[in-house]
Amino acid sequence: MNRNGAKLMTSLIEKKPDFHSSLAGYALAGALVFLLGFFIHYGQEAHASKSWQYIISSSDDVSYWSYAKGRMMTPRCDGNPFYYEDQGTRHIIPYTSAEAIGLISKYTRIPLSWFFPLWHILTPFLVWFAIFVCCWKLWNYPIGISATVSMLLLLSTLFFPWPIWPTLLRFSRPLDGIGLIFIWISLLFKGDPCNQKHGIAIAIASAVALWLQPFYAVFGFWITAIEFLYLLFRKKGFLKAKLHLGAMGS
Repeated sequence: MNRNGAKLMTSLIEKKPDFHSSLAGYALAGALVFLLGFFIHYGQEAHASKSWQYIISSSDDVSYWSYAKGRMMTPRCDGNPFYYEDQGTRHIIPYTSAEAIGLISKYTRIPLSWFFPLWHILTPFLVWFAIFVCCWKLWNYPIGISATVSMLLLLSTLFFPWPIWPTLLRFSRPLDGIGLIFIWISLLFKGDPCNQKHGIAIAIASAVALWLQPFYAVFGFWITAIEFLYLLFRKKGFLKAKLHLGAMGS
């Protein structure tokens, strides 16, 4: 091997993984964790019932599934899909993701139960990924620590009492409010007011949180308002508070 070839081999060996390869590696590992968790948790019920069609185990799943089925009906039935008298009425809370899945199932004729594994694997993955990236890129923690701590945070909620863990980690709702509120709060404290991407991101996160999860949006709004008043009290000016105004306005 000549000298140029030796230098090339040395540079390839010593080359550190770039941003995209590191992110893709941790994302793949996280997806495998939630995929394995789904089969471990729901596989026991499928084994007991001898079928994967009877693995909806919580009242939250049953309720949310009923709104997806109600959207498939003609006329639509969102008030209470269990009662014929409520057909054609709208539910006060916008179950956007359930309605979207219901419409997809209706027009593509894909069985609604086929979306169940997708919801229960994709939902916690998206929540974890949002928290992980925020800890890494905004709070400036090492990538390995960010991925591990955020994963342990989500997995720990499964050991909380039942009335708590559906609130913290509601598996049946893609784009759940936990990930959105973490993006919102992270940009609020660590975002750059002069960065246009940060301004657009906090506006989108707050608006989507309000649409999908009003409870989380109210919490985020109060945090934003308190921090905004604190900046004014410290006389740091409106420039520092541009992200706050963007979130509250959105």
